[in-house]
Amino acid sequence: MSPPVPNFDDAAARQALRRDLDRSFIVEAAAGTGKTSELAYRLVEVLKSGRTTVDRVVAVTFTRKAAGEMKLRLRQYLDAAREAEITRQEKANLEHAIAHLEEAHIGTIHSFCAEILRERPVEARVDPGFQELSEDQAQALYERAFQAWIHQKLSDLPPALERALARGNRAESPLERLQAAGWKLAEWRDFPAPWRREAFDLRREADRLLERLRELAQMALQCPKTNDFLRQTLKPAVELVQSLERAEAVRARDYCAMETLLLELPRKLRKGYRGKGRGPFAAGLTRDQVLAARDSLLASLADFERRANAELASLLHDELHDLVERYEQHKRRAGKLDFVDLLILARNLVRDNAEVRRYLQQRFTHIFVDEFQDTDPLQAEIL
Repeated sequence: MSPPVPNFDDAAARQALRRDLDRSFIVEAAAGTGKTSELAYRLVEVLKSGRTTVDRVVAVTFTRKAAGEMKLRLRQYLDAAREAEITRQEKANLEHAIAHLEEAHIGTIHSFCAEILRERPVEARVDPGFQELSEDQAQALYERAFQAWIHQKLSDLPPALERALARGNRAESPLERLQAAGWKLAEWRDFPAPWRREAFDLRREADRLLERLRELAQMALQCPKTNDFLRQTLKPAVELVQSLERAEAVRARDYCAMETLLLELPRKLRKGYRGKGRGPFAAGLTRDQVLAARDSLLASLADFERRANAELASLLHDELHDLVERYEQHKRRAGKLDFVDLLILARNLVRDNAEVRRYLQQRFTHIFVDEFQDTDPLQAEIL
């Protein structure tokens, strides 16, 4: 049974948000329940009470559009509150807020960080005339860095990149996947520590799987009925063994290509499976034995994929650092900062410079956050 839902007084909660102005609140509620409205109402009450002035308030929104809507909503609520029955001082406080509304720091976390950096560029060690890159502009600059980087790497391909580019995918090309992986690493560049790497010997593990694969292929070929459902299911295993044997008759074993083929095999083995069928499979070989061998191989292939992916991700993490650094150089030469730069530099400034931190803590008395991005530790740390 589910635990009983505790009684919740919605009206009392909303009243607390508007009346209990000396406590911090976290509001969790579903979409459309009025969280943003309550934030604006609370902000009006704080300003009306004279606890602060509008220029010392920070309201962080998720998008620029949301920031514009927040300003409009706040102006409407301020006007409405001014017309209500309030004291002369409260009315003066509201009128001051309306007159100076443009001084309110209402915007995205990135725009707030940019304001801080422009105020203290020397302490932050940034070009005072830096320009912010939009998400599209940052992607375009990164793409130029990627093209230059990959052209250089293709002339002398490292093993990790060779393995990554050999892997097929029907949804996107290997180069597109590699470019996307580099961008993801650039977005998380404030975590520079090397990734953990488990012991994994690709050659040894691939050789072991090939022996298991040969055993299964030999089982399949023992079935005298070529149209048997179970034998047809195992056809990809037979074809892979035969293909590898033909290739190795003329050249050394290509483990990079072999890895890709092994990773593709489970999908092919499962694609045509329609059950184990009926009747004897082959002399001295039951269908249950064949099916057990197939399932065991699939489990080993799944483990191989997990470990191979983990190792390749760690190797690529090291290789892609050159790409991220090239992207950083492109931005520095252009005097640009992307969204991650704004967060990292602002975080470093308020974390490492006690004088700047005290100044900002005294300057901004109240912080309101709409749609808090709790998945981003940088934003949480700054706030």
